[in-house]
Amino acid sequence: MIRYLSDPRANAGTPGLWRTVSNDPRELISPFALTRIETGRGSNVEIAAIRPGTEDERLYEGDLDVAATLLWRAGQRFGCRAERKTLYWALFEFCALARRQAAARGEL
Repeated sequence: MIRYLSDPRANAGTPGLWRTVSNDPRELISPFALTRIETGRGSNVEIAAIRPGTEDERLYEGDLDVAATLLWRAGQRFGCRAERKTLYWALFEFCALARRQAAARGEL
């Protein structure tokens, strides 16, 4: 089972976006922690993320593929070596959850 965690406070180590697979150790997939996701029509999204330590919020928006690429490139500049597709699938899961929650609130 794959799980994703966005941790802005570094409760268990380094802040950021993490992936765990079964009982394997956590894998850092972005040094940016997610603070907000808004989904639009189709695959358009707005992802707000912060760089731990500075708490500087940055927006990544557009098609999910474009937003994932922009966030991945930002992580690369901070030394993160995770694969882009890993980050894309994490964001895909978070966006799907955001859509389900919006639908449950009657916003879609």
